[in-house]
Amino acid sequence: MLIGGFLIPAGVLFGLMHWCGLPIEASLPISILGSIGVWSLKFSRSIKQENKVLAVQTHPQLGEVRCYSSRWEAVWRISDSMPDVLVSGDTSEITDEQARTIRALPRRLPDLLAAGVKECREVLLNGGISGVTEADFKLSSILLFESGEGDLSLLFDTPEEKAAWGMNADFARYIFDHAEINH
Repeated sequence: MLIGGFLIPAGVLFGLMHWCGLPIEASLPISILGSIGVWSLKFSRSIKQENKVLAVQTHPQLGEVRCYSSRWEAVWRISDSMPDVLVSGDTSEITDEQARTIRALPRRLPDLLAAGVKECREVLLNGGISGVTEADFKLSSILLFESGEGDLSLLFDTPEEKAAWGMNADFARYIFDHAEINH
């Protein structure tokens, strides 16, 4: 018979023998702690698997691309006038749509940056944060989505007092969609 999460011998239930096990009241906390321990072990293993490099590829524009189980990453110098930027995708390998976006970015990035900075600045100003200039936004990374060519997010570093975790501007088919403060 199952009582309080423990299998209780029939002899104990019917008074035929003395029970020396854990009190039934202790079964729930022990079960909860055991479940939490098992869950945390599985979670830490999945995090280790998620961050394990499965392959390293060479891409014509990006150079070295590290492929993980659910994403890929590369450090890319888009132009000589820009610093290196982390470029990543939401798939384990670069898709055709992402490859077309990568080829178009050197030509389209100035317009995308201008639109993204403008809209991020508006979000901050509308939120009551004053003194925000275009120089406050530094492109830190680009996230490419598998949904289609030109579906991407530009992530900006910003001064901590303005947006501590930075901001992002999202685009669908190279057209501005929305901007938000990262939390």
